[in-house]
Amino acid sequence: MGKPRCAICGRFLHGVDYEADTKSSRRPERPYGGYVCHRCLERGIRDAVRRGV
Repeated sequence: MGKPRCAICGRFLHGVDYEADTKSSRRPERPYGGYVCHRCLERGIRDAVRRGV
C-alpha cells in the first residue's frame, strides 16, 4: 500500500503516517482528516455554505 491520497483529487495527503497503517496512528484533527486534502475540504465547505446547507 502506498502513500495515502485524497479521495477526491488524488493528491498525496500530508501529515498522515503511511508506514504505520493502523487506526491508532495519529491523523489530522480536522473533519475528514486522512481522507481528503485541505483544498478539497475547503472547496466542499465553501460550496455547502453557498448552497445554504
